[in-house]
Amino acid sequence: MQAYSKYFKNGNKIKIEVEILPTYLILEGIINTVQDGYLFVDIDGEYLQKDERKTKCTIYLDNKICVFSTDVKAFIDGKLILKEPPLKDIQILQRRKFVRVDTDIEVDCFLVGFQDRAIESDKRFPAVIKNISGGGVLLNTKLSIPKDTILLFELELEETLLLTVRVLRNEVDSDNSNNLGCEFIGITDEKRQKIIKYVNKLQFI
Repeated sequence: MQAYSKYFKNGNKIKIEVEILPTYLILEGIINTVQDGYLFVDIDGEYLQKDERKTKCTIYLDNKICVFSTDVKAFIDGKLILKEPPLKDIQILQRRKFVRVDTDIEVDCFLVGFQDRAIESDKRFPAVIKNISGGGVLLNTKLSIPKDTILLFELELEETLLLTVRVLRNEVDSDNSNNLGCEFIGITDEKRQKIIKYVNKLQFI
């Protein structure tokens, strides 16, 4: 328990990405209690999933970020109950921005969700990745896409990466197109490292 206390403190803010195929439910909460191998997290609103769900969590510390994967066990009295992960599975990152580079990569995007609702559709729209980092992308498109929309697209690097992003902001460009600032969600460490490697390579071209 003492080892966990470095990361799991009452009052710490936590972001929770719950896997709800084909999209992700993104929640923000406050750690209320750590007890008997579980984290009790206060969240606003209701959590309606009845079965256990895989989730990726991020805790923002003073100068570091704590990242781990675990399971949502239940939702009781306004508290989301998360299983404590093994200590060895907790990844600690320095709290700094990822290096970002300009690109001009055409992709086809699929709308798969909005906020906590999945969208079942095979419709897609073209976009251009204007810049990319290990944390997300800037997409340019003719469509106006609202904040908190979940998008899915394939990125061709040395291999094809299937990536899911959440729209954080939508800004109109000088040509009346839309620049969508997006963060990766549900991304594996392996995929993120491949993107970071690609970004680092572009810096020296």
